[in-house]
Amino acid sequence: MNFYTKLFSFVSTGLLLLLILASPASAHDPLILLPEQKTPLNGPFLPDGTISFALYGSLLEKNDTRAFQFYLDSDDRLDISLLIPNLEPENQMPQEKLPRLFLYRPDGSEVEGISDLYTPFDEPFSMTRYVRIFEYVEKSSGGVYQVEVTGINPVRFTVAIGYIESFGTPVENVPNRDAGRTGIFDWYQNPVEGKPLETLVEETVTTTVQESIPENTFPAIEKNPETLVEETVTTTIQESIPETTVPVIDKPTETTIEKTVANKIQEGTPETTGGTDTSSRKIFIPVVAGLVTVLLLAKTLKRKNSSN
Repeated sequence: MNFYTKLFSFVSTGLLLLLILASPASAHDPLILLPEQKTPLNGPFLPDGTISFALYGSLLEKNDTRAFQFYLDSDDRLDISLLIPNLEPENQMPQEKLPRLFLYRPDGSEVEGISDLYTPFDEPFSMTRYVRIFEYVEKSSGGVYQVEVTGINPVRFTVAIGYIESFGTPVENVPNRDAGRTGIFDWYQNPVEGKPLETLVEETVTTTVQESIPENTFPAIEKNPETLVEETVTTTIQESIPETTVPVIDKPTETTIEKTVANKIQEGTPETTGGTDTSSRKIFIPVVAGLVTVLLLAKTLKRKNSSN
């Protein structure tokens, strides 16, 4: 029983090693491209482009880029391919929305890597799945090559380069070299948080339409309930206060006294109904005389005050 157990374990281990060695992705030393590595000069530099590397990156928005450089001697074989994870949303995107690869040769010429392939495969070592969408091979003319990946949609991608398996080869401008498999799993399990192109276009059109509509030039006059109550109470109080009728005395004192005397005379004069009462006349005459005397005294005092 122990013999068969050991045999099964030995065979399983051997098969696993064969799968690992046969896997196109497992033989590549992983590098994680950073968001700020948008140009070849800012990206990683691989001193030997024949060594197998897998560079994992994410385009975060429309026309975003990731880039790197590598060196090849003359007559070296240039072997490069572009892949996407075989996951949503990448594996549901039409061809025009998939990432594109641009290869710039040392002589200034370029190769545009349009996705003309769609070859799925599983990578058993890391338990990840991919789709190869572009592959290119040529004999090198020698020098520094530059690679740039871009797209019109947020998307994850992987660039595989080289064919010689050699892990831990020195590279330049890779501050996160120790990310390793942890970096791969983080990249693989987290889709890019971006908006599809249709949503971006729709939002742009909506914003443009809203900006073209003029604002209402007749603002609504609205008051909050507290203000309305306060104004109502104030108006009610003002209406409840009677107006003060203070007579304005703008006539001379003499005129006022004369009118007062005349009114008194009229009030004291009895209505004549044919005969006149003698006793009434006796009372009335002294009153009139007294009022006249008061009037004369008032005029005299006023003149003295004026002369002084």
